[in-house]
Amino acid sequence: MTDKMPLCDISAEQATLGAILIDPVSLMEVSSIVEPSDFYRPAHQLIYKAMLNINHRHGNIDIITVREEIANAGKLTEIGETKYLTLLADQVVTSANISDHAKIIRDKATQRQYLRFAMELTKKVYERDDIASWLPVQQAALAKRLAADAICHNYNEVILSAVKQIEDVSKGNITWLRLGYKNLDRLLGGGLKPAQLAIVAGRPGSGKTNLAVNIAENVAESGKRVLYFSLEMTAEELAQRTLAGFGKIDMSEPLKENDWSKIWPAAEKASKLQITVVDTPKLTIDMIRAIISKQIIESTVPIGLIIIDHIGKIKHHNPNASPYQKMCDISSDLKNLGKEFALPILTLCQLNRAVENRNVKNKRPCLADLRDSGSIEEDADIVIMIYRRDYYKHLEVEDNGDGEYQEDTNIVDLYIRKNRNGPPGQVEMFWQPGKSRFESLSRVPD
Repeated sequence: MTDKMPLCDISAEQATLGAILIDPVSLMEVSSIVEPSDFYRPAHQLIYKAMLNINHRHGNIDIITVREEIANAGKLTEIGETKYLTLLADQVVTSANISDHAKIIRDKATQRQYLRFAMELTKKVYERDDIASWLPVQQAALAKRLAADAICHNYNEVILSAVKQIEDVSKGNITWLRLGYKNLDRLLGGGLKPAQLAIVAGRPGSGKTNLAVNIAENVAESGKRVLYFSLEMTAEELAQRTLAGFGKIDMSEPLKENDWSKIWPAAEKASKLQITVVDTPKLTIDMIRAIISKQIIESTVPIGLIIIDHIGKIKHHNPNASPYQKMCDISSDLKNLGKEFALPILTLCQLNRAVENRNVKNKRPCLADLRDSGSIEEDADIVIMIYRRDYYKHLEVEDNGDGEYQEDTNIVDLYIRKNRNGPPGQVEMFWQPGKSRFESLSRVPD
């Protein structure tokens, strides 16, 4: 262990105690972060505990009162007499950074607790001890330690912040991330908000990836950067869709002579987009988190949107888990990722076959059609479902509600089935699969 970093920071401990001595009010800030046992040096544990005892009695904290508190406990020699308390106070100029120092102390204490847990578990495994009864107690202790990182807000402060946010939005000082389709953005209350998890769901061939690529292009053209995780298609395949859309070239048939004259202008326009594609397959949530962190650090253009295509291709840490459990864990992790980075995440998801097997004429998707997991519905802030009107014509079961078959080829309905901050709704789109373009229908009133 000699080549490892020490699991303590004596300087942070001294700075924290010294800051309390020169500014006793700062104890209130520290006491919500660390407890006596978090200090590595026993002498520091004694000093901090004495400060807490004095504060509990509503006494005044200074070098003299702390010295008396420790002396009354018969432990003055264990801290180095009054001289050490004076040293602590003299080496601190301000208490401005006391919360940062306290967090260092807590983090080091957490690392030591993890190490003790690992060493004790190893010992019990080798000794074939009773792990089943020991483990729950240790897990509870670790959970208590992790709970210290929970962020708590006083409601009076939150209310004032909420009022300010509403005021800024109404004045146009704050705009959410617009997806580039006016009617869709309007239904979503102006676009996606930081930390929101939005799901775009549809059957295979319904245009999920096409829509995601178009949204990425729209966001990038607005000056924001998009981080696109393509777990199924290559970056070149996505780029070809952008070229088709920008050049208005039908890639579903052999290129015509005049198509080549459109490709280079499209390529020049597309090359300016701030879109980063990660097409590594079988990524886990932890790998995705690490990539996001790296991109945030290295990029000079802030990330505005994260797209994951698609949720079913994310690798779960437990290959033996059921499909339902895998999807529950992954959707919850994606929601937490958005909150962690304060970024909206747009995730694609396949609908299950139930929508086709329903013995009814109306095949429009609903939330129950989300594949393998009801937790997607719970975790998502927004669920958009794609419905191609001509998709089910061959089944001869589709009608528009009055017994007449739909004849709207390439008309796609986006159903907002869940909208945490607004009403559900429907947006009509025109989809050109060969040109990889979704366009808002002009007949939909703006």
